[in-house]
Amino acid sequence: MSDEASRATAERGRRFREWCEGKDGLYEVIAAVERNYAETLFTAPIEDAALREKICHRVAALRDIRLVMKEAITAGKGAEAIIKSMNAIEEKKRARKAKA
Repeated sequence: MSDEASRATAERGRRFREWCEGKDGLYEVIAAVERNYAETLFTAPIEDAALREKICHRVAALRDIRLVMKEAITAGKGAEAIIKSMNAIEEKKRARKAKA
């Protein structure tokens, strides 16, 4: 992964982390919607298979969305670690050149 790509991935991860985590973040919103779906599912008549199936598909879609967000955050953290490691290597090279 190039330096530019690593920085873009890290930035995308930071943005997703800001949007998703914490109070009133997207994770909380998704959890609230999922609870609403669960409440509807639990109160829906057992005979209403179509409604129950739609709710299950929607909950699965919410979980898929959450997973993609978490993957972006994880990739961003990985890219940040790579950048930090590359910077440390460059700093060591500069220090060696300065001593020489």
